[in-house]
Amino acid sequence: METEAKNNGSAQQPDLDKVLEKINEIAEKSADGDAIYSGESDRADSAKTEAERQKFYNDAITHYTEAIDLNPEDAEAYNNRGVAYHDIGDLEAAIEDYSKAIDLDPEDVWSYNNRGFAYYDIGDFSAAIEDFSRAIDLDPEEARFYNNRGNAYHDTGDFAAAIEDYSKAIGLNPENALFYHDRGLAYGYIGDFDASIEDFNKAIGLAPEDALFYSSRGVVYFWTDDFDASIEDFNKAIGLAPEDVFYSSRGLAHARKRDFHAAIEDFNKAIDLNPENANVYNNRGVAYNDIGDFGAAIEDYSRAIALNPEDARFYNSRGVAWLILKKWQKAKADLTTAKNMDCDIITSFHNDYESVEDFEAKNKVKMPEDIAALLRRK
Repeated sequence: METEAKNNGSAQQPDLDKVLEKINEIAEKSADGDAIYSGESDRADSAKTEAERQKFYNDAITHYTEAIDLNPEDAEAYNNRGVAYHDIGDLEAAIEDYSKAIDLDPEDVWSYNNRGFAYYDIGDFSAAIEDFSRAIDLDPEEARFYNNRGNAYHDTGDFAAAIEDYSKAIGLNPENALFYHDRGLAYGYIGDFDASIEDFNKAIGLAPEDALFYSSRGVVYFWTDDFDASIEDFNKAIGLAPEDVFYSSRGLAHARKRDFHAAIEDFNKAIDLNPENANVYNNRGVAYNDIGDFGAAIEDYSRAIALNPEDARFYNSRGVAWLILKKWQKAKADLTTAKNMDCDIITSFHNDYESVEDFEAKNKVKMPEDIAALLRRK
């Protein structure tokens, strides 16, 4: 489903789809330790730095390569080396090793699961679903396989199939908080917010120290316009894990309450933690726009464009800000760029203003006719 904020390409409203992408990334990281099996107790959990982690996996690759050289029929060694490749991001090598393990032992359920995860990570959801389905055929009592397939269905947009798989996983293991969380997200996407919040409540009850669960519930409260509850959940998430996405999300909720100074403060914090996120600059630009600081808004839209010049919304928003400042040539250039990038600038403009004349009256400007023609409904 689309959030209310997705506004036909406009950057004049906050875009929670980007927030959810980051939350889903965090969810996948949370799941990896349970979902991929290497035959080792903790893999690199004890590694304290990225360099130590890389060394752990490189050493593992060397170890399993030596084992394979000694016994080329050792399916477990291929699977485990595949996990090591997977965890350093070499998905092509991981898939090759998982496939070899399957060739050697077609009943090795975890090699199918692990290859499914690798296909999932490269975005081949059909292949991922096929592998998770094979794992389920081999071990229909393993709840994680259903949850993994549910995630793949979720990312294809088949939320009904995803919810069915999550429910099966919950039936097999009703104490796994992540299963409730993932089903809660799927319910949220189909607009069943009561069921979504109920699942997040269950997840929080099982794992009250997991910031992810509060943040996801906060997003759903945002969708239902319960911004106080949304802010409360993001407060909890930040207290448990001060991630940039949680500050940015809380900033969006503050903005919807028209507390733009609180929103800007949160966006500042998010930018301090992650200065490469174009969407946060955009969101801060929207907040500056709403308090009438159009110069600061334009500066932020320009930063967003520099970081992601392929996002038409940023040009559209900057173009409207230029209009307010009567910088007609710059406004026309940005609006034309946005239009040429397939942004619906007319719908976006009329989400905020009833007409060109309404814009002119509210901002005390008289728009040149060639620009007005770009923005009038046909």
